[in-house]
Amino acid sequence: MSESGKHPKPGPGTGPGTGPVTGTVEAIYDAVRRAISGEVPGMTPARGQVAPEVRVFPVRSPTLPPATHTGCYVVGPSEGEGPLLVVDPASPYPEEQAALDAWLDAEIAAGRPLVGIALTHHHGDHVGGAAHLAARLGAPVWAHAATAARLTGRVQVDRMLGDGEVVEVGAVRIDVMFTPGHADGHLCFRVPSGAAIVGDMVAGVGTILIDPDEGDMIAYLASLARLGPWASRLLPAHGLPIEDGPGKLREYIAHRGMREARVAAALDDAGGAVAARALVAVAYADTPPPLWPLAERSLLAHLVKLERDGRAVRTDDGRWIART
Repeated sequence: MSESGKHPKPGPGTGPGTGPVTGTVEAIYDAVRRAISGEVPGMTPARGQVAPEVRVFPVRSPTLPPATHTGCYVVGPSEGEGPLLVVDPASPYPEEQAALDAWLDAEIAAGRPLVGIALTHHHGDHVGGAAHLAARLGAPVWAHAATAARLTGRVQVDRMLGDGEVVEVGAVRIDVMFTPGHADGHLCFRVPSGAAIVGDMVAGVGTILIDPDEGDMIAYLASLARLGPWASRLLPAHGLPIEDGPGKLREYIAHRGMREARVAAALDDAGGAVAARALVAVAYADTPPPLWPLAERSLLAHLVKLERDGRAVRTDDGRWIART
C-alpha cells in the first residue's frame, strides 16, 4: 500500500475520537487481512546480527500485510558473557514463543541472561509474547507510562521509561526517546553504534498508517523530525535495517506533506460538506481499492490535523468542510 506499507494494529481505539469509519476499526483490519495475503520481499530480516550490540529474532505476529512478522530485537553481547535486553517479544502464537524460548535458553546457558523486556508501544503485534516471557524468565517489563496504562490487565509493566532516560544493560548504554504519534506511548531505543530500534515509526517497505483513534499526525511528524539527527541507522519492527536513517525520515516527512496536500485539495474540490469516505478515491488514487478502508483511517488523521491547523471544519454529523 503506497500510503501504509505498514499499517495500523488491531485493538480498540481510545484516542482523540473520530471513531470508526466503516463498522469497527478491528473489522476494517480483519477485512484487509482477508483481502491481502502474503508478504512482499524484504519485509522479514534473517535472524542474526543487525548492529554490533543488536541481534534480531523475527517472529510471526498478528500484523497486517505486507508484513507477517515482527522483529524481536535482542540487545547485548553475542559472544562471551553479559546480560541481554529483549525489545518487543511480539508473537502470541505458542510455536513462535517456543522458538524464542529455546533460543533464549541457549543464550542463558552461554552466560547471557535476560535482565529485561522493553516495549516500543502497546500494539498486539509488539507485545503478544511479553507476558509469557516475563512469567517464564522472571524478567521485568519496561515501557512508557501510556503504554503501561493501555496494557492494564494484559501485561504488567515494572519500570516506566521516559524521554531522555538511559538504560544500562551490562556494558551497553541505551538511550530512550519518547516518540508519540503512531501510539501515545511509543518509545525508540538507541545503542552506542548509532542504530536505533524504532518500532513502528518507520517500516522497511511503505509507510506507517496513523489511525486517528490511537494516533496523532502532528505528534507523529514532530517525532519523525526529532529522530532525524538522533539515529544514523533505523531498525524497524517490520522490514530490513535502514542504513540512511536521516534520509528515510526526511522521505517520510515529505510523503506526509504530499498526502496532506492531496487531502486538502480533495476537500477544497468537494465544494461543501463531505464524508471522509468520499475523499479517498481522489486523495488515495494511487492506493489499490482493497486497501481504501485503511486509507480512510489515514485520511481521517490528516483531516484532524487540518482541523487543528485551522484549514478544515468538522460538522455535527461528522462530515468535513474546507476552511478558506
